[in-house]
Order: sequence, then C-alpha cells, then structure tokens
Amino acid sequence: MQLTPLSGIDFSDASQIRMLIHSKGFFNASTESWLSALDCAVNRDVVICALGGLIGHLTRLMVYLAYLFLPLNTFISHLNRLCHL
Repeated sequence: MQLTPLSGIDFSDASQIRMLIHSKGFFNASTESWLSALDCAVNRDVVICALGGLIGHLTRLMVYLAYLFLPLNTFISHLNRLCHL
C-alpha cells in the first residue's frame, strides 16, 4: 500500500503549495482569501510550506483511513443489497 497521493509536490516550494491549494479547492468555503490569514506572518513562504506539509500528512491519513474502512464499506454495501432482494 502506497500512501503518497501528493507525490511530485515539493513542500519547500511555496508557489507549488499555493497552486496545490488552489487546484484542490481547499479553503473555498471561506469568505476571505486563505492568504489573508498570513498577513501578520513574518515569512509567508515558510508558513505556506509548513501548511503544505500538514496538507500532505492529512491527505495520507485520509487515504489510509479510506483503505482501512474500504472492506467495511463493501460489507455494508453487500448487506444493503441483500436486504433489498
């Protein structure tokens, strides 16, 4: 099992992380730009790189949890089909 869904992303490159956040639609529910949260940061690029690392870890965790619960979802799906026969 490979848990690297964000392979190819350089987490030391803030511009790549900005593009990743934009392309995935993270923080779209917010009425303000997510960058406005960094207005008081001394070095925005360092904060963005740290955020990118966090996004990478959380994404791997979600993939791992989906992998763990896939058999449970399949089992529930089969039970639902049996109940509707």
